[in-house]
Amino acid sequence: MITVYSDKESKRIHNFWSNIHFHPTDAAEDHWGRRILDSVADDKIARYVRLYVMTEDIVDADENGNLIYDFSESDRRLDYMVEKEFDLLLCFAYMPTCMAADKMLVSDFLRYKGKRINISPPTDYSLWTEVCRRYTEHLIERYGRERVEKWYFHCWNEPDIEIFWMKGCTDLNERVGQYCALYDAFAKGVRAVSEKIKIGGPSIAVHMDFLRIFLRHVKEKQGEIPDMMDFMSIHTYGEKPAEMAKSNNISPEKTLLLCRKHRQIAEEEGFSDIEIVVDEWEA
Repeated sequence: MITVYSDKESKRIHNFWSNIHFHPTDAAEDHWGRRILDSVADDKIARYVRLYVMTEDIVDADENGNLIYDFSESDRRLDYMVEKEFDLLLCFAYMPTCMAADKMLVSDFLRYKGKRINISPPTDYSLWTEVCRRYTEHLIERYGRERVEKWYFHCWNEPDIEIFWMKGCTDLNERVGQYCALYDAFAKGVRAVSEKIKIGGPSIAVHMDFLRIFLRHVKEKQGEIPDMMDFMSIHTYGEKPAEMAKSNNISPEKTLLLCRKHRQIAEEEGFSDIEIVVDEWEA
């Protein structure tokens, strides 16, 4: 039986499932990665593709400590995405070593092509604002304002777990507080260039308390930074990272339950109308 509620207001939505996370981002430079992207583009199964900005490949410092930029690697990756007519969800991460408060605070695991990422806060959050502003300017200069303002930008990846943010810091309030400062700097940088690009965060993995504290911070700061958050990004892994390898307890029902939990927290913190983007999920 189908029940039609004619008194309810309806709205048109796009194919909300139509996005993928292409990882590793720098495989967009390689033949095998491009074969995958070609197939996705030909089949038209994804409208948006999530990539890491990989600011560590872009930003360095000169002998006087001034930031210098080389966008060539990023351009090669994004040029191909634009050629394939994808819209992008760009994750602004990770910390360039030259501006990291702890230059030795790197990931325990090797990423693609033997890289390690720095997961430290910056020495000065104004530097992160500068990086986010300059990169946004570059994207608009290269790809055009109309195209880039359809994209989504979010700040960092899974800052609620130590493998991606402030390894060794077990104080939740300290971890969230530093991330909130990072997010504020990101929002200021992007908004200095465009008021239309959708910005958001925090792309948490498992810790709901982290999300709740972050949302309260955003609500407090909205008067200072216009349109501070357009969407809330979440990851729907059914287990904590240490448990995932040992468990086969994965199901669509579990994923939907996590989405409902995130939505409930958003509603309780005054964000009942926020767009939610699931940009990582389980098999």
